[in-house]
Amino acid sequence: MLAFDGETLNEAIAQVSQQTGWRFELADPALGEMRVGGYVHADPEAFIELLSSSLDLEARREGDRRVILSRRS
Repeated sequence: MLAFDGETLNEAIAQVSQQTGWRFELADPALGEMRVGGYVHADPEAFIELLSSSLDLEARREGDRRVILSRRS
């Protein structure tokens, strides 16, 4: 289980990537300064769901373990 309490999205991505081996990239580098809060299993899909619901981001999968995160259009 991972807990986020105001970490930047960049920090959260680093933690999830370290735990899962997945690579998350930001379509806009400014997104990296958004703050993340919540608890999530060390599972990429659960992390994506957290970002979708709390930060209104969308994820585009590129291959097996690469995800591009962007603002919802």
